[in-house]
Amino acid sequence: MNNKFLVINFNNNIFYIKLKNASIEFYNSTFHWILQQNVEMFDVKYNSNFIFILFLTFDSKLGLLKLNISQLDEIETQWLKTSNYPYRKMDFISLEVTKTSIHYFYRLSNLKNTISYIYHGIVSNSCQSYELCKINCLRYSYPLYTGFLDDKLILLICEDYTKNIYSLSLINDTDLTKIRSFDIPNAFAINVLSAENEIVIFYNKTINKDIFLFQRSITFFKDKFLFSEENQINVNAPITKPMLSFYNNKFYINWSTGLNLYMTTSYDLKNWTSVVNIENNNNNIAATIFKISSTFSEYSGFISEKVFAKSLFDNELLKNNKILSAQTALTLPTSTTNTDSTENILTKSNDKFINHLLSTMNSLTSNYIKLLQQKNKEIDILKTSLDSTNKQYEKKLSRFMSFNIKTKKYYEDLISNLLNVIDDKSKIIDELLRLNNKNNK
Repeated sequence: MNNKFLVINFNNNIFYIKLKNASIEFYNSTFHWILQQNVEMFDVKYNSNFIFILFLTFDSKLGLLKLNISQLDEIETQWLKTSNYPYRKMDFISLEVTKTSIHYFYRLSNLKNTISYIYHGIVSNSCQSYELCKINCLRYSYPLYTGFLDDKLILLICEDYTKNIYSLSLINDTDLTKIRSFDIPNAFAINVLSAENEIVIFYNKTINKDIFLFQRSITFFKDKFLFSEENQINVNAPITKPMLSFYNNKFYINWSTGLNLYMTTSYDLKNWTSVVNIENNNNNIAATIFKISSTFSEYSGFISEKVFAKSLFDNELLKNNKILSAQTALTLPTSTTNTDSTENILTKSNDKFINHLLSTMNSLTSNYIKLLQQKNKEIDILKTSLDSTNKQYEKKLSRFMSFNIKTKKYYEDLISNLLNVIDDKSKIIDELLRLNNKNNK
């Protein structure tokens, strides 16, 4: 789900999609359209004929835009039915397109705790959705990731964030088949990348106050899902909040720190190239780039809207491992030689300064993570205390209600007895009156 910036490349045409001022903008050098307003978030997928945009409005309405790539003026809007509850808020949406169906997912979070509900629907005439599962997941974290293995639509679901438990499930048009639950101890900042015949899970871990990036792979072989062991991404730089891509049969990791952009690549997830470091003086932003032509490709990195993104593909700049953005690549030399010793000294000094900044960032990030964990524990303690207090009040209320019932029954019995006594006395008086009348005669 990317709400910042998207580029669609088709037959040497570039189209931009981004969310600005709560509006989905779709444009290139010849047109600029507002597709939808009052939008809180959106997700984009595509096939050979259409671009699909799933969006959520601020008044909690879920809709789907369908753009015909060959006839861009043909835009369809379809509103999807959702399950709404007064005490739940929709805070996540996701879209996936298979060969036969368009699947959409959304999460409804309980406003009082971390319990969330994942819903699934298929775009059709009715567009009905149903509750897929219930999870324990923070509202600001991703509850599920989608991917493909052997043309099978796979869901990686966060079942319990407190225990880092995830599940791998296979979904079709009618039901969800759970394959396996597994845990990733001490992991945070989970990312999932769908590559050729495998799904790769990337995540950070803190070891001795330093942050490292790890990965696990899931492959599909002979109708079985195979899980690899945990592997560390060995590069001489801390990687946090990476942008991940599998493009032209190669893995790309992009990340930023301060004013610098970084990239490393690998063919096998084990051997990674030297980290490319480029100063971000062009205000590049994180973006996902779709290439739609005879083959589909997707690349996540840092680009500048001011540069014609066509160069990313037509000049094959991504293959030489020397760029993080189109604008930077156009001015980056293919080779450099340093002959001035003063320049070398300045470069080393600058590297030391950057390393110091990276080390400081890692320390601050580690402290933030510890503080976040501490606050989560405090919240859990408060919840437990609140639950205990509620139980005490429930017991007191139950005893009070029981006392009221007993008191009510006591007085009802007492009144009944008094009425019986009055009735008996009335009968005696009537009998005495009868005898008195008889004697008088």
